[in-house]
Amino acid sequence: MDSIKNINNILGDFFNNHDKEKVYQAFLKVRWNEIMPYAIKIRTKNIFLSDQSLIIKLDSSPLKQELQILEGKILKKINEKKFPVNLRSINKLIFQ
Repeated sequence: MDSIKNINNILGDFFNNHDKEKVYQAFLKVRWNEIMPYAIKIRTKNIFLSDQSLIIKLDSSPLKQELQILEGKILKKINEKKFPVNLRSINKLIFQ
């Protein structure tokens, strides 16, 4: 049984050899869509990663302001789910 790797080790090996940032960004997009209500999801135009910040492009200035107020709660929800293959947590949200 020593020769059989568990799924985490297999995924870890795979992601170490590929673009980890793109995988991480895709995971964060899925996570954003899981925790945000429909009204926010349809106003979200793009999500991308920059260092330990998640940049969220929105099409509504009032929504940007509301989400900035809730940044701490949103970060907590994003980070409470274990990231795959030991990826780091997000420290800041930037709404554009």
